[in-house]
Amino acid sequence: MNTAEELLDVLVVGAGLSGLALAWKLKRAGCTFLVCQAGERVGGAITTAIADGFVCEGGPNSFQESPPLIELLTQLQLEDQIVTADPRLARFVWWENRLRSVPLTPAQLVRSDLLSWSGKARLLWELFVPALGEPREETVAEFVLRRFGEEVLSRLVDPLVSGMCAGDVGQLSIEATFERLVDLERRHGGVLRGLWRTARTRPPFKRLCTLRGGLEQLPQALAQRLQPQILLSHRLEALEHLAGDRWRAVVAGPQGEPVAIAARTVILSGSAHAMASVLRPLDAGLGRALESIYYPPVVSISLAYSKSQVPNAPEGFGHLIPRNQTLRSLGVIWNSSLFPHTAPPNWRLYTCFVGGTTDPATPNLSDTELASLAHRELQTVLGFQAGYQLLRVTRWPQAIPQYALGHPSKQERVERALLGLPGLFLVGNYFGGISLGDCVRHSGAVASRVLQFLTTVASNGSLRPA
Repeated sequence: MNTAEELLDVLVVGAGLSGLALAWKLKRAGCTFLVCQAGERVGGAITTAIADGFVCEGGPNSFQESPPLIELLTQLQLEDQIVTADPRLARFVWWENRLRSVPLTPAQLVRSDLLSWSGKARLLWELFVPALGEPREETVAEFVLRRFGEEVLSRLVDPLVSGMCAGDVGQLSIEATFERLVDLERRHGGVLRGLWRTARTRPPFKRLCTLRGGLEQLPQALAQRLQPQILLSHRLEALEHLAGDRWRAVVAGPQGEPVAIAARTVILSGSAHAMASVLRPLDAGLGRALESIYYPPVVSISLAYSKSQVPNAPEGFGHLIPRNQTLRSLGVIWNSSLFPHTAPPNWRLYTCFVGGTTDPATPNLSDTELASLAHRELQTVLGFQAGYQLLRVTRWPQAIPQYALGHPSKQERVERALLGLPGLFLVGNYFGGISLGDCVRHSGAVASRVLQFLTTVASNGSLRPA
């Protein structure tokens, strides 16, 4: 077995955005580190394909402005690559065979035909709905039904949840998924009342952005600046806590050869299910807790249409589809309307998402069948009669972690278990939020905890070869 002679400050396992952002902060703090990535590429779910003037995203398609993410892009000198969507673009929901715009302001709510007049009245009645007498965890569906009624749930929240995280409102925890709504009820007695009272202190509306060369620019820029401390095709096989403040990791190299790495701290930044098998020998309960986090399958399908063949295509952000409206798509992003640079001038680009918790079978279809399904449903919603060009099908057998009922208590159990494993840290989108901004923010918080831990251990030392 080969053995790394240097005792590292930090070993980061996983080169998705969370792991790379965390390693970048630790590098800037002067730590010695390595990043081990099981696969041959960095970026995790962030994957961009550019060809013939199209910029196709296989995972996330955009990000909302947030201070930690913008700061990171500035540090990487990518601020000139940020492209911002027109905030006036409408969002749509497909309801009863029509596209209906989502109301974002009180004036739009009055004019909206997405909710009936009784649905609008029930929404406003939320001002008079009492808060829970004794706090208890609810599903998203239970919370929204209790406070806003059935129409808001079925026509607004259900399509939002299925489009945002491929989830089921009847299974997801409101506290874990929309923590701010719960906080508004607890602090102010209601959501609308809380929004009104906090309007002056609430940060401005976050703009929707992407990068001109695709979102994969971000992990690639991080990887370039972290070289040569990134080892691709190095899979973590075993992890051992030695006497004192020492960890020993065994990773399998490109040819399967085992390599032992010694470090004061280890950060596991892979998916929950990938890390569970490594953690089970250290703490069986910890391994089971991570293994129980469900990731549904999702497929994204990128289709292009000539503008001359779809001259009346509407402009907007895209559309979401409630689960009770017979169509199988979770939603569609109108990429070239949102970010015109993603398609050549005479083309329109659309990305359709299928699968998720409520429809796990659809991702089993072939690429041809998936493209045909996406096209048929675009015909139904947008009236397209023209032929399409299939650009990309990206499959995620385990796509987005679901913050199901019990998720907050599960996170507490994991954090308690980690107290018995000093120097071991977890980071990833299964806790702390699933957006790119959430990942960067959470990585920064974990990096601060790692640096604080390192101040308590010796700054030099060595470990005898295995």
